[in-house]
Amino acid sequence: MEIEVALSTVAEVAMSLAGFTGLLLALAPTGHDTRQAFFRVSAVVSACFVLVVGSLLPAALLESGLTEQASYGISAVLVGIGFACCGASIAVAGRRGIFQSAAPVFSMMLRVPSWVLAIFMVVAPFFADELSMSALLVFACLWYLAVVGAYFILSILWVIQNQTLNKHEI
Repeated sequence: MEIEVALSTVAEVAMSLAGFTGLLLALAPTGHDTRQAFFRVSAVVSACFVLVVGSLLPAALLESGLTEQASYGISAVLVGIGFACCGASIAVAGRRGIFQSAAPVFSMMLRVPSWVLAIFMVVAPFFADELSMSALLVFACLWYLAVVGAYFILSILWVIQNQTLNKHEI
């Protein structure tokens, strides 16, 4: 499979996840904390936006005349910075009580490797001679797509849990 096809597929799946996340907001019960619902949606949509930009940017940079290594390196840095920002917003929201994971151990197991990978993506272009930036970008995009998918599933479980709570309160 060509690198561009793999990255295009990642972008398509990320856009689909962003769209379905909007449905979560519609399904979320209004009687409970809507800040958490809005934060979950915004976190997943912003992560999907980072994936789409990071996946499609190399093709545009290649067309502009940059080398393959440089275009994938720039995209890798942007994906790393984007997911570091997404991770920071989740951490801040968790400390403020806005984001509460239904499975905190599972959530932590996703966050720690994601932070390490985000930092590595930012510094990786400095080691560009030893690394295949295109393979690294595809790996990172697939990892983050899996993480976003897991948070999407956790958000679905959160909606189901809150709907069950609403039925018991009535």
